[in-house]
Amino acid sequence: MSIFGKLSEKDLEAKKQQLKAQEKERDLSSSLGDLEKTYKEGLTTLKDLIAPASLKFGSSSFELNGRFGRSFFVLAYPRFLSSNWLSFIIQAEGALDLSMFIYPIDSADILKKLKSKVGEIGSQMSINQQKGMVRDPMLETAYKDVEGLRDNLMQGTEKYFRFALYFTIYASDLKELDQYSSTLESSLGAKLIVTKRALLQTQNGFNSTLPLGFDELDVSNNMNTSPLSSCFPFVSSDLTSNDSN
Repeated sequence: MSIFGKLSEKDLEAKKQQLKAQEKERDLSSSLGDLEKTYKEGLTTLKDLIAPASLKFGSSSFELNGRFGRSFFVLAYPRFLSSNWLSFIIQAEGALDLSMFIYPIDSADILKKLKSKVGEIGSQMSINQQKGMVRDPMLETAYKDVEGLRDNLMQGTEKYFRFALYFTIYASDLKELDQYSSTLESSLGAKLIVTKRALLQTQNGFNSTLPLGFDELDVSNNMNTSPLSSCFPFVSSDLTSNDSN
């Protein structure tokens, strides 16, 4: 026997009315949800206001609102960096976005790795000496650098970081973009700083230089406090622009 057979006629009618009321409530809720969704779709949001009219990514560059852009990442640095090596980029007249990502590393972990590295270099120097080979200045320099870094980390005067540096430059056409790209690469190359274009990663490079805090390229180098401080971009007391933009 079904449950409705056990109910009186009055109770059965009340149950039907209750089910109808619940169904109407669900239909009303669904209709209100659809109306709210339609209303929100017709609103102009902040994203709509700041979104570009067009954005197209290629293999080595991208086109943004009729202008062209290209992203770069720094692959390697020289042994020494001057304190204002970024000044010529910051003070350049061309449009440029620059982003830095700094990841602190626990000194205890680095000290363990440096201790192992000192042992490897010292062992190689001993082997070369036993074989009567001419001394290797590169090995001796590396040994002194690692030992000096170990001392500074132990004394707490230095910290260790992973550092990523990216650039995105803009131009009115591809020819001008290639010219700007060559100038940037040659200028940094003269300082023994190796840069690479974000080929096949143009979207990741563009996103990494936006003020969003996303490191989508993930190309970083090891740096301690002293060389990292030389990468501070604002080395001038004032920044000027001839076109007031």
